[in-house]
Amino acid sequence: TVLRGRFAAQLALVSTQDWLQAKEEFLRSD
Repeated sequence: TVLRGRFAAQLALVSTQDWLQAKEEFLRSD
């Protein structure tokens, strides 16, 4: 249970970082 929660938190953090990076690239391309 703890491992699953830790994995989910790490996955959410990675996807958030990817989303922020994509957003920055999108704003730059304008």
